[in-house]
Amino acid sequence: GADTETSVGDRLLALLPGTAVCIINLAMGMISRKLGEYEIQDSFTEQEFNQALKMTVAMIINIGLIIWWINWESDKWYGKGGLVESLIYMQVIDAIVARSVLFIDFTYSMNYYYRRQTPKMVARWRDMLIPKEDPYLFGAQLSSASRAHTPQMKAEIADEVTKQIEEWYQVYEPEELDNPDRYARLLVTFLCCVFYAPLF
Repeated sequence: GADTETSVGDRLLALLPGTAVCIINLAMGMISRKLGEYEIQDSFTEQEFNQALKMTVAMIINIGLIIWWINWESDKWYGKGGLVESLIYMQVIDAIVARSVLFIDFTYSMNYYYRRQTPKMVARWRDMLIPKEDPYLFGAQLSSASRAHTPQMKAEIADEVTKQIEEWYQVYEPEELDNPDRYARLLVTFLCCVFYAPLF
């Protein structure tokens, strides 16, 4: 009845902070990644480490400390919408739901249209490498056309086709593994669970 509808409504409202935190974490991850790219590091591994460190600190503050500050009064920790309930929803959304989205390779999915164009591109490259003879050319036109396919011209066309094929490989490449984000979220989930373990 009415109590059930109220309970469902309360639970849906309790999901809103977790969803907001998840979105903020995504934004902070992007900012941390960009800041790490502008820094001068000795190696790519060191760059990823610094990016992961920035993400970890930002997400811990966003998930662990802000929610504690909002629910500072201990008498409301175990009530509806309190600290414990909010922590559970935030961890479930950020550590499970948001991570499950990664199973969808967005980069590969968005390139689906271009992969469908591969047969047309193959035909185009074949025509560039092996031009068809025009039966209506004769005399001066035929000699001009034959001069256009000198060994030097053929080499230039081959180089251009090779370059286009190498660029086309990108539509078949999966999304690059984001190590800093994965390590940061793993550490945040672990540290938040350890810090708030006494409450449970």
